[in-house]
Amino acid sequence: MEDYKVIGEKLKEARTRKKVSQKEMAEYLNVSRKHISEIENGTSKRVSVTLLLGYCKKLGLTPNEILGISDKSSEEVVTGLNRYLRQLTEEQRSIFEDFLRSFNK
Repeated sequence: MEDYKVIGEKLKEARTRKKVSQKEMAEYLNVSRKHISEIENGTSKRVSVTLLLGYCKKLGLTPNEILGISDKSSEEVVTGLNRYLRQLTEEQRSIFEDFLRSFNK
């Protein structure tokens, strides 16, 4: 599955950036160096939440960074929406507002 490969690449990139060897990571996570290699190459489908959290802790990352989930705050989202809304015509803004109101019904 492509997701395992992407996650593995992110883990490997973060590990090498922090100058942590596969052996050191394996010892920290109490798994084999081979398993670390398989995870980072995307060939292992045995990536538990516990293991992912261990990687993150050792490398000073958040799971969101590894999984590609945005950590944007509500304020950042609102700022982005305001920027977008300023570019719309009055009619487009009205349609957008109606769309948003439909969620509260």
